[in-house]
Amino acid sequence: MPVDRTRAGPWRLRMVAAAARASSLLDAPMPEPSSPTPRFPSTIPVPPSWDRVRRVPRAPRRWRGWHGAMVGLATSAVLVAAAGWIATRDLARIDAANAWVRHTSEALGIAAAAATAVDRAETAQRGYLLVGDPAYLDAGLNADKAAESALAALRRRTADNASQQRRLDTLQRIVPQRLGGLARTVALAQWGARDSALAIVRTRAGKAESDTIREVLSRFVAEEQRLLRARMAAREERSRIAMRHTLLALGLAVASVAWTVLLLRRMLRRQAARRESLRAALATSEASEARYRALFTALPRPAWVYDVETLRFLAVNPAATAQYGWSEAEFLTLRITDVRPPEDAPRVAESARAAGAASVTAGQWRHRWRDGSDRDVLVSTHPLEYAGRAARLAIVDDVTERLAAERALRSRDARFRAAMTGMRDAFLVLRAVRADGAVRDFDILEMNAAGARLLGAPTVDAASRRTLLALLPDAAARGFLAIGRDVIAGGQPFEGERQTRGARVPAAEWVRLQAFPLEGEADTLVVIVRDITARKRAEARLREEAQRDALTGLLNRRGLEDAVDRRLQEAAAGGHPDILLYLDLDGFKGINDTFGHGEGDDALRVVASVLRRAMRAGDAIARLGGDEFVVYAPAGPLGVERDVDLLTQRVQHALGAERARGDAAGRRYELRTSIGGTVVRAGDTLASVLARADAALYEEKSRRRGARRAS
Repeated sequence: MPVDRTRAGPWRLRMVAAAARASSLLDAPMPEPSSPTPRFPSTIPVPPSWDRVRRVPRAPRRWRGWHGAMVGLATSAVLVAAAGWIATRDLARIDAANAWVRHTSEALGIAAAAATAVDRAETAQRGYLLVGDPAYLDAGLNADKAAESALAALRRRTADNASQQRRLDTLQRIVPQRLGGLARTVALAQWGARDSALAIVRTRAGKAESDTIREVLSRFVAEEQRLLRARMAAREERSRIAMRHTLLALGLAVASVAWTVLLLRRMLRRQAARRESLRAALATSEASEARYRALFTALPRPAWVYDVETLRFLAVNPAATAQYGWSEAEFLTLRITDVRPPEDAPRVAESARAAGAASVTAGQWRHRWRDGSDRDVLVSTHPLEYAGRAARLAIVDDVTERLAAERALRSRDARFRAAMTGMRDAFLVLRAVRADGAVRDFDILEMNAAGARLLGAPTVDAASRRTLLALLPDAAARGFLAIGRDVIAGGQPFEGERQTRGARVPAAEWVRLQAFPLEGEADTLVVIVRDITARKRAEARLREEAQRDALTGLLNRRGLEDAVDRRLQEAAAGGHPDILLYLDLDGFKGINDTFGHGEGDDALRVVASVLRRAMRAGDAIARLGGDEFVVYAPAGPLGVERDVDLLTQRVQHALGAERARGDAAGRRYELRTSIGGTVVRAGDTLASVLARADAALYEEKSRRRGARRAS
C-alpha cells in the first residue's frame, strides 16, 4: 500500500518509530549539574526514520530474474555448437583415415594383379610352346599389357612413398626384360625353331628375373600391408576419440540444459517467495502503523514535533499536555523557546540549527511549565519529515527529582568523607579477593589518613587500591584475614581487641577492631581500627606497679598471688609438686637501728639481687613486707625433699658469697637469713603453704638459737 506523505497521519508513525529508539537515550547517566556543558555518551544510536519503518521490500527487476536463465541457455547453445564442431572435425579425420585405408587396399589389389599378369604371361609362353595353340599368344599379349598397366597404376598410387617407388623402379626394369625374353622364345617357335625354344624353356632361362620380380612384389605387398594395418589402427583410434568427444560434448550440453532448468525453477520459486514476502510485509507495515500511532499516544514521557525553521510545535502527545499544563491546541500556537526561560532562548535556537540531520541528545535544560515553575529536563531529538517540511522529534525526561537526589547524595558523601578524614581511628573499606571460591586476600577500596598510618603507608594514595597482604606482615595479615572471612561467612559484625603478637603492624602493638559487612555490597567489609597501644601500655604499667615491691622490684603479696594461682591449681590437679621457701633477714632491726633505714633498704635490695641471681627464670620471688621474702619454684628431678634442701643450700651459698664481697668492700654488717621450706600439696592454698613455710622458718630459727646456746 503506498504511503501518502502529504497528510499529517504518517508523520506520527515516523515520529513514534524514532521515539521508540530515541527514548532509550534518556537512560544515559546524568551529567554533573555544575558542568557548563553537559556530557553525554559520544556514540548515540540513530533511530530508524519512518521511511525505514514503513518501507516494504521491493521486487527485483525482471531482467535480474531472467539473467541466469539466459546465461544458461547461451551456455547450452555454445556447448551444443562446440559438440557439433568437434563431431564434424572428428568425422573429417575419420573420412581421411578411411581414404588412406582404401588407397592402400587398392594398391594391394593392383600389386596382386601385377603378379598375376606376370604369372599368366609365363603360363601363356609354356602353353604355346607345348601345344602350339595361337590362343596362348593372345593371352600372353593381354598379360603383358595388364602387367604394364598395373605397374603404371602402382606408380601413381605410391607416388608419396619413396621406398615403394624404388621397388617399382626395379620392377619396371626387370618385368619388361622378363616379358621380352618370353616374347623372343615365342618368336623362335614361330620361325620354326620350336626345339630351340623348348630347350630354352627346359634350361629355365629367365628364372632369376622371375624370382626377383616375385621377391620385389612380395616386399611391396608386405610394406602396403603394414601401412594398411597402421592406417586401420589410426582409423579406429580416430573413431574412439570422436566417440569420447561426442559423449563429452553431449554430457556438457545436457548438464547445461539441466542447470538452466534448475535456474528457471529457482527463479520462479524466488519470485513466488518475494511476492508472498511483499504481501506479508505490507500486512506487517499496516499493523506497525497502528502500533506506532498508539505508542506515540501512550508514551509516558512528554514528546513533540517542532518545525526546524520556525521552531513552532507541530504535534504533542498527551504526556506533554499533562505535565506542562498547556492543552494540545495551546501547544500548537507556541514555539519551543516559549517553554524555556527567556535567557535560554538564543541557545535553544542555536542548538536546533546545529543539530542538522543527526540524532542527538540535546543535553540538560531548564524547562518552564505553564504555572511558571522551572524543571530540570533531559532532551533527545531525532530528525523527521512532517508535511514536506524538516522537523525534529523531541522526547523529554523530567530529572528534577533525580538531580536533587544526586545533590543530596553528593552532600552526604562529602560529609561522610570529611568525617572519615577527621577520624582518629583507622577507617577502611575492604573487598574480598576470592580464588577457587575461598577468600585469599582483601582489596583496599577506601581508607582515611589514620588507616594509612596504621598500615605504614606514607599517604592514602600509596595504600589505596592495594591488598592487605601487600601492606601487612604475614602474621598480622593472617589475623585480619581470619576475622574478615568469619564476618563474610557469618554475616555478623565482629568487635574485639587484638595484639599483633610480634608480627608488627607498622604503627600499633594493640588494636581494637570493629568489622561489619557493608549492606548491599557482596564480599565487602567496613573495618574501624583504633590503636590502643598506649592504653594497653598504661594498663600494663599499672598492673606492674600494683604487683611489684617499690623498693626491691620483686613481686609483692598481690603479685605473688597472681603468679602462683595457676601453679597451685596444677598442683591441686595432680601435676608437678612445687616448692616454696620462706626467708627472713636475720638482724634486720639492728641494721636499721644502728646504721639507719637507708642502710636497711640497701640490705633489702642486696638480698633481692642475690635471690634473682640464685633462682631460675621461671621462679617467682616476692617480698611480703619488712625483711620477709618468698621463693616459689617448680620441683626438680631429684625428689621433693631433696629439692627443698638443694634450693635452700643454693640460696645460703649465694648469700655467703655476697657476705664475702661485702666484707671485702668494708660492709659494716653481715647479711644472714633464716629459710623455711615446704612442698605444695594437693588442695593447698597460698595461705596454707605460707603458714607451713613460716612454721618451718621459725623451727629453723629455734634450731639455730639452740645450737648457739649449746656452743
